[in-house]
Amino acid sequence: MSNSRNIVTENSDTTSNITSSNITGLPVFLTFLYFFTFLFIFPVSKFIYKFVNINKSFKKESTARLNATAPITPNTTTITSNSSETATSPVEGESDALPTTFVEQLPSLEPATSTSYDYEHFFKLFILSILLLIPSLSYNLSLSISPAFDTAIIQNVSIFEITFFLIGLFGQGTKKNIFRNYVISMITLLGVLLISYSKATSDLLAGKLVLNKETGELNDPFLFDRLKGALICGLGALPIGLFYVLWNKWFNNSKKNICTLEEQSKHITIIGLINSIILLPFICNLSYKNNINLLFKEKYSFWLPILVIILAGIIPHILSLFYLIGNLTPEYSITTNQGTIILMGVSEWLCEPNQTTIIRSEILGYLALTTGCILLSSTFKTKKKF
Repeated sequence: MSNSRNIVTENSDTTSNITSSNITGLPVFLTFLYFFTFLFIFPVSKFIYKFVNINKSFKKESTARLNATAPITPNTTTITSNSSETATSPVEGESDALPTTFVEQLPSLEPATSTSYDYEHFFKLFILSILLLIPSLSYNLSLSISPAFDTAIIQNVSIFEITFFLIGLFGQGTKKNIFRNYVISMITLLGVLLISYSKATSDLLAGKLVLNKETGELNDPFLFDRLKGALICGLGALPIGLFYVLWNKWFNNSKKNICTLEEQSKHITIIGLINSIILLPFICNLSYKNNINLLFKEKYSFWLPILVIILAGIIPHILSLFYLIGNLTPEYSITTNQGTIILMGVSEWLCEPNQTTIIRSEILGYLALTTGCILLSSTFKTKKKF
């Protein structure tokens, strides 16, 4: 009997160690996988860039063939001959010279200046890497404590609030209809408040401190755990606002930098490499833990969802954000955080229809959030003007 009791206590100790190390080890590994995925952003963007250029050249060739097979009138022959003569006639002294605009854009940097520029460029990327590492690690840590929908609400609301505030503070946003946009953003936050109050597992208002009269314990034993996860995720998401502002100032300004998809992808790939190197010592330490090794051996239950998330989630999300940030106003891209909350609610209802109960106040919250998201998107959907 004593041996069996010892075995039971040893098994309980090992399971408790596994669960505790799961909480501390798995978020670090998921964060490492997230930033390691950034290394594939640059090759994918380069492939997309070449694919688009091939399509453009194919369209030009097809239109040229159609023009060649079309009948030519005498007037068009004279016009084309004159245009060809003017196009082929060289200007004296400028046959081997580059255009003036291109000459002005050529960097005339000395080696010392170029080295200092490289150090400054790397220092900027390192700062952005740290600002992106903190929210990602806090998000994965919060997922191990709180439900996924609660974590999505907290993170997206925090990112929307801090980014919207800092964009207006640093003067990077539009200065039209400021009060109107502020009122609409308050309506969307009110919708999020209604949704969170209606959710039975929410961390904002629905989790209530109620004691059981018979036992003297909490009716909700995981209330403070979920509250801890909400605080970690909400406070950890605040550096995203500073990351967004600095990114627009340093690398998304056409007066100073080339705002192409290839250049932006190169920057984010370097950021992913820096954060992967920072997290690599922790990953090497995790390889000695039995629970992580057992989790890695699960081929379909662990690696298949990770692969789907990388191919269908992370890479398309980053490339689409680059497109929005590079072509539209800075405020437009932060409306995607509101859309994420809406899609999380829809996906939860589709994946777990028997476990989700939708009440009237939650529907009103989704309507307010959707209306505010559409109004803000239509307001901010204007092309950049530098």
